[in-house]
Amino acid sequence: MDIPLVAGTVSTVAFAVSNLPMLRKALRTRDVSSYSVSSMAMINAANAIYSLYVFSLPVGPIWALHTFYLVSCGIMLVLCLRAARRTPGVPCDVMGEMSDYIAGLEEPERDLIERIRARAVSLVPEAVEGVSYGMPALRYRDSPLLSLMSTKDHIGLYPFSPEVVSSVQGELEGWSWSKGTIRFTPEHPLPESLVDRIILLRRDQIDAAKKR
Repeated sequence: MDIPLVAGTVSTVAFAVSNLPMLRKALRTRDVSSYSVSSMAMINAANAIYSLYVFSLPVGPIWALHTFYLVSCGIMLVLCLRAARRTPGVPCDVMGEMSDYIAGLEEPERDLIERIRARAVSLVPEAVEGVSYGMPALRYRDSPLLSLMSTKDHIGLYPFSPEVVSSVQGELEGWSWSKGTIRFTPEHPLPESLVDRIILLRRDQIDAAKKR
């Protein structure tokens, strides 16, 4: 048995499998906010130069491992470049925009979250899409306004303000909530009037803070 060959093959497969969830998430949510165009460009340049050495070696597991590196890093660079073109000066973060995130969801969560996003934009026309605290979000006057995230068991609404949640806690009977999150499901959604109130409370809070 060629032990080095077996070890190289096993480690290559393990590395690739462990990194596939990262690639799937990046492609599904378009969220590459942990990366920057400059760092990904440097990584890809280094990979290209290193290829001269790797592919001079006999065909083996290292070829497969390095090819996986080239492809995965190339994908991440493309995502970052697309984000940078969309919002110059904010590299990669925009790949986590709400519209991109929502597009990757399944029904009925997608329709419900999109309706809330559209309602927020209608109530606060100045709101723009971006990323806040690592989540796709609507931002208003350079502050986070609202985020919505779908999990296995619920949808989380984040107004980025414990004070806003506290202001409506009397209307949250029947829903799970904490200091910064209100949780609901497509089967038991929040009333539109309550969602409107949350959005407007957060908008007013941001406006008040900007006047100080």
